[in-house]
Amino acid sequence: MNTSHMMILIFAVFLLVPLGFFFLVISLGNFMYGDSIAGLVFLVIFMACSGAVYFLLKKYRE
Repeated sequence: MNTSHMMILIFAVFLLVPLGFFFLVISLGNFMYGDSIAGLVFLVIFMACSGAVYFLLKKYRE
């Protein structure tokens, strides 16, 4: 594993994972307070973040 692969994995773990959890919490809060359109939008953003993490870890893991 070279340096650029390590930087991509660090980006995936330390930026995309907390950002994904943040959007998941916002999505659940919107669903609880009845704003389902915003909840669905934030849920799609959460799924995009988790999909990106899965793709990066699968591609660059040894």
